[in-house]
Amino acid sequence: MVILYTLAALFLFTIIVAPIVMMIILLIRTNKPKQNPNASVKLEQLEQNDYNIVDDVNKAFHDVSQSISELQAKLEEIEEKMEREEHTIKGFNKK
Repeated sequence: MVILYTLAALFLFTIIVAPIVMMIILLIRTNKPKQNPNASVKLEQLEQNDYNIVDDVNKAFHDVSQSISELQAKLEEIEEKMEREEHTIKGFNKK
């Protein structure tokens, strides 16, 4: 009989305590600070800064790749000139 009373007491205790706990949780969640509208403006500014950085980096890589291709073309031209000089006869230029 004591076990039955204990189980009934635990059941009643749970029924009484559960709504109180749920209400406390609900109050804690609703009292969280609201998002600041300035935060979205700052977020948009940061996104714009990111896009600017990406554009600048892409332009820099494009300039570097362009200068490398120009340098490669000049090197090929110099190699061609050196190869032509190796195959030319040099004794006929002097009179």
